[in-house]
Amino acid sequence: MSKNKPSRRHRGRDGFTLLEVLVAAAMFAVIVGALYSVFYGALRLRENSYLAFEKNLPKDYVVEIIKRDLANVATPAGILAGAMIGEKEEQGELRFDRLEIHTASGMVNDTEPWGDIQKIEYSLEQPAERREDREERATPESYDLVRAVTRNLLASTTEEPETQRLLQGVQSLAFRYYDGQDWQDSWDSTTREN
Repeated sequence: MSKNKPSRRHRGRDGFTLLEVLVAAAMFAVIVGALYSVFYGALRLRENSYLAFEKNLPKDYVVEIIKRDLANVATPAGILAGAMIGEKEEQGELRFDRLEIHTASGMVNDTEPWGDIQKIEYSLEQPAERREDREERATPESYDLVRAVTRNLLASTTEEPETQRLLQGVQSLAFRYYDGQDWQDSWDSTTREN
């Protein structure tokens, strides 16, 4: 009986050669690098999209609040409805208007005793965190849009309104009023018929 010995040609072919391992490692590195760059690009795109969305979200929210308040303005006659006063204030080319209205946009719930009519005032104020620094400078850069809400209109004493800083970095605030014929820059319902 003769044993079959493997020939010399097939004797060392049980594993991979060093060259094959190096080529496979290089191909794996290129594929992993390509996958990393695709995923990194996707994450950056998602992050930039989210930041852009977050940047516009407060503006859209503020616009919705102002729309709701203006859509529910109460007529200046009645027990709880007060005057609508819009004051124009200019500083160079910039305007810093103030608007005081009574609106029926208040939320009615079981924990607060008042109704839906509330007094609202929109104005620009110095930013809260840097108010002291800005008073020393001669040129103001940006302000906060503030919404002051007074819910209890039947109070026997004057109550401080609840202030909400709606938007930061506002440079100008302008309101215009239509009297039926022309646009006006200021408005006082106590002196006008409309």
